[in-house]
Amino acid sequence: FQQFLLILVIPVVLALTLREASGTMKALFYFAGGFLIATRIRALALILHDAVHYAICVSRPLNKFLGRLCSLLNFVSFETYTHRHLNHHRFMGNPVYDADFGYGIQATLAEVVESRRMNLKTLSTLLRQFRQSIQIDLLKSREPLAWKTARVFVFAAAITLAFYFESWLGAVAFVLAPMFLFFPALQIFGDFMEHGYLAFQDDGLRSRNHQGVHPFVDWILFSNNDEYHLIHHLFPSAPG
Repeated sequence: FQQFLLILVIPVVLALTLREASGTMKALFYFAGGFLIATRIRALALILHDAVHYAICVSRPLNKFLGRLCSLLNFVSFETYTHRHLNHHRFMGNPVYDADFGYGIQATLAEVVESRRMNLKTLSTLLRQFRQSIQIDLLKSREPLAWKTARVFVFAAAITLAFYFESWLGAVAFVLAPMFLFFPALQIFGDFMEHGYLAFQDDGLRSRNHQGVHPFVDWILFSNNDEYHLIHHLFPSAPG
């Protein structure tokens, strides 16, 4: 529940700070606030991932409940994420069946890192693939109506509170940008560190063994210190 608490505390602290800020400093606080909130949504997504594998606690119903709770700030239901992620384990790296592989964006990023070159065509491809990777699945999922309603309520409440305290800029910076821009980007970069080099079929071991680049980077992308993803793929019940 630390991550939920931080998601609540960060906007309050920033809102109080923004009252005294102006100009460029205010814009920086908006950007930093949205990014920090997105890192905590990413942390909840990692807990959601472990809940799919029943790796949070012994009780399977409690695992499922916590997974649903952590999915409230995502627009993909627990059921949809479970189906998609288990297919990722079955068909890892398959561009057709492995939706977690990122609609080709992992392969594109791997090529950019390998070649150390970026051009307009590559950037256009990355932006298109990024847009495709943002999934919203509420109406078609098999999620119980109560949880669908809770997700809509949480989103509406967040928008309303942000707008009330910080006008439309607050709603964009503290709700829309974290959910639909920063969080998806963090997911992609986190997944890339764990799976990106699967695009090179002869060099798969360069992926799935992230062992800590810097404590701040780990706090942003791997809050649970689950930095040995290869072990998780060998033993899915191990948190990863």
